[in-house]
Amino acid sequence: MGLLAELFDGHVATAQGDPRSLAAVMYPIEQSYVSRATESRRREFAAGRSLARQAMASLGVPQAAIPAASDRAPVWPAGIVGSISHCSGLCVAAVARESQDCSSIGIDVEPATPLDEDLLDTICDDDELRWLARQAEPGRGLLAKAIFSAKESVYKAQYPLSRQIIGFHAVSVALDMASGSFLARFRVDAEPFLSGYQASGRIAITSEFIATSVALKNVKEKAAQRELSA
Repeated sequence: MGLLAELFDGHVATAQGDPRSLAAVMYPIEQSYVSRATESRRREFAAGRSLARQAMASLGVPQAAIPAASDRAPVWPAGIVGSISHCSGLCVAAVARESQDCSSIGIDVEPATPLDEDLLDTICDDDELRWLARQAEPGRGLLAKAIFSAKESVYKAQYPLSRQIIGFHAVSVALDMASGSFLARFRVDAEPFLSGYQASGRIAITSEFIATSVALKNVKEKAAQRELSA
């Protein structure tokens, strides 16, 4: 589906829309979470939940509320993993049935504009900065924004499993724009992820948006195997 077409394999369902025009509906428990939020925040929240239900429906999953936990993370129905992201003019959702082939999902969308140069050192590690320095100047800022987006996707995918808040330098990203993919390497331990753990992701860029995705596989199984061998 448009921007999201190449971001996931067939077992992940996606949906996208413009939160400004989407006819979104919230369940009462969802409405209570954003009852004091601004109108734009309520609109984005509602769009994300509606799109997530649209994606779940394509998997044959019954309609259900998707409340937010105290840490603001979506609470998915049992047996479902997913991720929601939004930026100005676009909201996206990705969901899948939890399995060995899909332990967790992360998705992120950003405007296709250069990353603010003042944020480069905050977002990028030394390896990423050296790689960016070798890229042609006109597109360097956009690639930096792509690195930011990739890290956001990795964070969203790892958090439901680790419940740990990790910083931008906790993960190092290597983009491969020719193949529309990236490789993210953990530089810290965030159980069940250990330093050196690598996760592959995908990236798509249009004239308006950058989208990145990560689908983690067999994470719980690998963690159990480590415990047994310890």
